[in-house]
Amino acid sequence: MNAAESLPARPRMMLGDKINELEKRHIPEIDAQLDFLALKAWKEDRNNLMHAMAGGALSIEHIDKMSEGLARDGCKIVRSLASLARRMKTRAAKKQVSSTSPD
Repeated sequence: MNAAESLPARPRMMLGDKINELEKRHIPEIDAQLDFLALKAWKEDRNNLMHAMAGGALSIEHIDKMSEGLARDGCKIVRSLASLARRMKTRAAKKQVSSTSPD
């Protein structure tokens, strides 16, 4: 048995749950820099595409167009989120260093 088999399974957190958790925390820095409306709209568009694909309601050409637009919009959102996460980690690390340094 390897290490992965011995670990208890963690429940998967869906994208909507993650967005709700971010909103629930109400961190002013995140609220000011993250466009929650764009993120929610992207999530809904993605969900609609997935359901339409599963139901076979769309033509391949329409799926291609929608997925291309989602990918383009998603890249912008991911860049914004990744940049914000890096800044927050850097600030948290600086705060930890300053709080543990002797006076």
